[in-house]
Amino acid sequence: MKKKRKKKREGVWSGFLALVLGLAILILAFLLLFHIQKIEVTGNSYTSETEIVNWLKKDKYTSNSAYVWWKYRHTQMKDLPLVEGADISLKNPWTIRIRVYETSIIGYLELNGKYIYFDKDGVVALIADLESVDGVPKIEGINLTTADVKAHKVLPVEDTEIFDSVLTVTSEVKKQELSPDRIVFEGKDVTLYFGQITALLGSGKLDEKIAQIPPILEKLSEKYPDATGTLHLENYFGSGAAISFVPDKEENTEDSGSDSEDSDSDYNSDYDSGYDDNSYDSSDYDSDYDSDYDSDYDSDYDSDYDSDYDSDYN
Repeated sequence: MKKKRKKKREGVWSGFLALVLGLAILILAFLLLFHIQKIEVTGNSYTSETEIVNWLKKDKYTSNSAYVWWKYRHTQMKDLPLVEGADISLKNPWTIRIRVYETSIIGYLELNGKYIYFDKDGVVALIADLESVDGVPKIEGINLTTADVKAHKVLPVEDTEIFDSVLTVTSEVKKQELSPDRIVFEGKDVTLYFGQITALLGSGKLDEKIAQIPPILEKLSEKYPDATGTLHLENYFGSGAAISFVPDKEENTEDSGSDSEDSDSDYNSDYDSGYDDNSYDSSDYDSDYDSDYDSDYDSDYDSDYDSDYDSDYN
């Protein structure tokens, strides 16, 4: 009888040890299999991947992908001001996928040494000491009623319709893959600055006007990379409308009058041949633009520019 009890106890212990060992093996396999080796981040434009990964790793148990998926399936990332939320999924047991949903920033303005980033509704998404968000255009001409600007509050402006105009311009600028140094609003008129080139848009049909800029800037950079001047699109309202580029007048008091005349004639001949040829208008721009641009530019620009230029230099 005692031997039977002893064997029974040994059998129980053996079974228990086997169970414990089996569980230990399963746990070890689980930890090894679900150990995070790779994190894939998508949907982020303003927040860096490093910032997102560091946010995820702040929990000491986030080395395990199953734990991360369970805890952060649908969560708000409060420590990242430009991120509204994220969806986390498992690509495989050792790879985490993070789909980020960011605040849609359309521009920023400078105020008292601070950089104020805002969305399409004028809500302040971020107040930073440095220009820290890439790809967001600088906006000027927004009149604030007070300098007391707070995060997550609407910018205190005189007219909230300004945000619709900013959204229209910035959306088209992004669509055309343009990167203006700044966008200036003066009433309903809009001006874009591209280094030494100023583009006057005026008001109305802003999306159509901005769409005309890329081929012109491309041709300017090819033929006259150091040119400075103003691109006039105020009167462009569709095919057949006039567009003109007026270069800045260079003041050179050290040169003599004859030298000025020589440089003037050389510049005009180069400028005319460069911008009046059909290769520019037909290949890079619409056909309607050729005749109107040439006639407007040749008749108005050459006569006005030559007379003003000669009188200034002679």
